[in-house]
Amino acid sequence: MPAPLQGRPLAWLLLALTAGIALAELLRPAPGLALLLLALCGLAALYCLYRDYRPLAALLICAVALGFYLCAGQRAALDAWPGEDGERATVEGRMLGAAERRDQDRYRFRLRVETFNGAPLNCAPIYVYGEGEPPRAGSRVAVSGEVYQPSAPGNPRAFDYGAYLHYQGIAGSVSAYFGGEVAVLETGPSLSLARLGDWLRQRLNAAAANLSVARRALVLGVFLGDKSGLDYPMKNALGLAGMLHAFAVSGLNVGFIVALALALVGKGYRKRWQRLWLILILLLAYIAMTGASASILRAALMVLTLLLADVLAEQNDTVSALSLSALICLAFKPLWLLDPGFQLSYAAVLGILIYYPAFRGLLRPWHRLLRDSYAVTWASTLFTLPLVSYYYWHISWLGWLPAPLVAGAVGVTVVLGFAASLLALFWPFAAGLLLEAAGWIMELTYRLGAWLVQWPGAATISGALPLWYVAIFMALLLALPLLKRLRPARLLTGAALLLTLLFSLLPALGKAPALSWREDVLAEAVFLDVGQGDAALIRTRDGLNILIDGGGTGSGGAVGEYILLPYLKSRGVAAVDVMISSHPDQDHIDGLLSVLDNLPVRTLIVGSGWPEQGLQAQLLARARQNGAELLEAAAGDAYRLGDTLKLTVYSPPEGARSSGDAEDNDYSLVCEISCGETDMLFTGDAGGELLSRLADTYDIEAEIVKLPHHGSKTGYSLDFYQGCRAKAAIISVGADNSYGHPAAGVVEYWQEQGGLYRTDEQGAVTVRLTARDYTVETGE
Repeated sequence: MPAPLQGRPLAWLLLALTAGIALAELLRPAPGLALLLLALCGLAALYCLYRDYRPLAALLICAVALGFYLCAGQRAALDAWPGEDGERATVEGRMLGAAERRDQDRYRFRLRVETFNGAPLNCAPIYVYGEGEPPRAGSRVAVSGEVYQPSAPGNPRAFDYGAYLHYQGIAGSVSAYFGGEVAVLETGPSLSLARLGDWLRQRLNAAAANLSVARRALVLGVFLGDKSGLDYPMKNALGLAGMLHAFAVSGLNVGFIVALALALVGKGYRKRWQRLWLILILLLAYIAMTGASASILRAALMVLTLLLADVLAEQNDTVSALSLSALICLAFKPLWLLDPGFQLSYAAVLGILIYYPAFRGLLRPWHRLLRDSYAVTWASTLFTLPLVSYYYWHISWLGWLPAPLVAGAVGVTVVLGFAASLLALFWPFAAGLLLEAAGWIMELTYRLGAWLVQWPGAATISGALPLWYVAIFMALLLALPLLKRLRPARLLTGAALLLTLLFSLLPALGKAPALSWREDVLAEAVFLDVGQGDAALIRTRDGLNILIDGGGTGSGGAVGEYILLPYLKSRGVAAVDVMISSHPDQDHIDGLLSVLDNLPVRTLIVGSGWPEQGLQAQLLARARQNGAELLEAAAGDAYRLGDTLKLTVYSPPEGARSSGDAEDNDYSLVCEISCGETDMLFTGDAGGELLSRLADTYDIEAEIVKLPHHGSKTGYSLDFYQGCRAKAAIISVGADNSYGHPAAGVVEYWQEQGGLYRTDEQGAVTVRLTARDYTVETGE
């Protein structure tokens, strides 16, 4: 048995339980089968205990079976939800906790469902979205509205909202917006922990109303864990600076709550019970205010376990306390095991437990405050680095530098936040002053992080890494302390840092087989699913990144910040070499504006003839601010794109001038990108008549064509289609759009040709190009 686990049965039980959960998630067994297995294992364990034959092994097998059953049961409860996306439904049930206010007029709460359309139903809780004044926590309500079931992401590595909800134990959603209703059948209790937390949170939000948008977002993000006020640039800067962990209410926040209690009560042995009760009250209030996330529950359970051991004069064992907290969390929510936040929370503490002594020994000559702060930071960062790279696709190299300042800023914000929560009950003005002070401190901290990430080499965009690569690295980190030759602190920390360096550099050098290009592939073009819009990313073997259009039909920047930028980051794109804008329609240009705001762009190519007004003016202005080279392309122009690609422009004609109307689609930039013997034609929103004229003027032959205007009938040209002899046609279009795209005739023609690909039905379309041929893959 490894030394760190000797005499720690809770740790062994946790490993067994997690193994059972992982096995059930992989096999997806029926709950009845899982229950039968649990019963058989339980009987076998009782027999072993009775005969005193390997009792620990018997209990571990039982724990595996229990994890298997718990996961199967939660999956069955999630799958029992019968709601179909877009269906009108009526549900009745009881609220779980208080409503979470989304803005001034809208809210969301969890509902334990009792009936669905009048029929009894036993399933996992759902989210209910409503308007107006929310019901009291614990109320029994009837909800009529529209069922919302998130679809699977259309792009590789995109955030899967449906999976995220399942990890949180949420089966689905019903929205009472736009004609629905939330009716109270039975009012909840007048006094409850959830209602107290909601009441305190409302008073705190009211006290913070006069803060600037940025300061309010930073203060509430740190104190309440509410990151909804942080925009993409702020989240990105905080992540690259290694500061985003401060916005997950976790051990750091709880540590300062314990410090506050110690300051109020004292450290004496005789006051141990007073300390315990005060910390328990503060933690319960904090959990009620922030919501019972995995990180806050883990930290609270660990602290309370250690404090209780101290009160009862038992030996404190942090590993056992950590194991107990994880066992309790997973017993109630087994799918938390798959949640990134849960994994990062426990990985950080595990890293501190394993590597803190070694880093502390290495930094022994330093001042105690700096030594302890940096030892904790390095130890936790070391163990969370592979998970951050896997889930968020970046590595922060200098995030450790401001660690003491960040910890201090978080501590001050937590203490001021608690004080403001109390003052807000009877003196909102004073509470606002405290929050203003906290906001000022957090804004300075954020600006420090934003400045830090501007340094060369401060952070690396790693791109998505394969799971096996991350698993091997974490296994090696666990194994290093067990090697006797590495027991000295200097050798152990040196080996861990060398391993980290290799982990970071190998993907960048393309040495990891799962990350390297196939030997014969010269370029890859991905036609992204951006809804009702166009966006395509082309990457070449020699490292060139080309972005053609950026989509965007939602609220300003939504497609860029939630779809395009995350996808670019997942592919390791830290800069765009060539950006091409076909024309200034919002559904083509909006995402490009977001990219220009957040990534370096070396060259921007636009069609000539568009006046500098509206969205076109915004694009050019942001390109100049970005430092991009501006090129206006017209028919007859040709450009070399690296060593692999050639760009040929067919439209607009040289000297042509658009009226500036964004619907003037015939001024779209129509161009061809050639790789070896394969040509890809990009048509923007060009109309059918323009395409027919181009077919008469140029000898255009392209194996792959991105159809214009999302496959609408306005872009249909039989002469052009037949003349270009394309073998594959790609339609970038939103599912169930209100425009009726794509047109039936367009779909019918290309289905007869046998090469139609649609982003609304198949997700992102990937074309891999070799010197002689190409292959097409879809995300369906």
